[in-house]
Amino acid sequence: MDAGAAGAAGADKRGMARVTTVQLVRLAQESEAGAGCAEALGRTLDLSERGVRVESDRHLPFLAEVDLSIALGEVIVQARSRIVHLTVSPAGSFHIGFEFSHVSEEDRTRLRAFLARREAAREVGSIPEGT
Repeated sequence: MDAGAAGAAGADKRGMARVTTVQLVRLAQESEAGAGCAEALGRTLDLSERGVRVESDRHLPFLAEVDLSIALGEVIVQARSRIVHLTVSPAGSFHIGFEFSHVSEEDRTRLRAFLARREAAREVGSIPEGT
């Protein structure tokens, strides 16, 4: 995911609608030695059906496989993801672009419904930018 791509009503490189939204995210990466799991919290910067851009204070390696738990209102969506973009913000936090590699059908349906509600609300002006 390219950090410079279009925002609220834009599309990512793959043509999927990308919605600007701030939601809580839990990131979990299994250690290579199988000796545990590195966890971090972050917040979404934007979200699409194929991936999410997250801000976190934790550095994770490029192309790492990470399990994400994304709070979308009252529901939590689980997604296995791969880091495809990584930058450091001027404030020193990490902006991490994740491409979803596996999302259950149930969670994909929840994600699509969330994105559709956000897009519809934004079109009528009931959601301020950046929330």
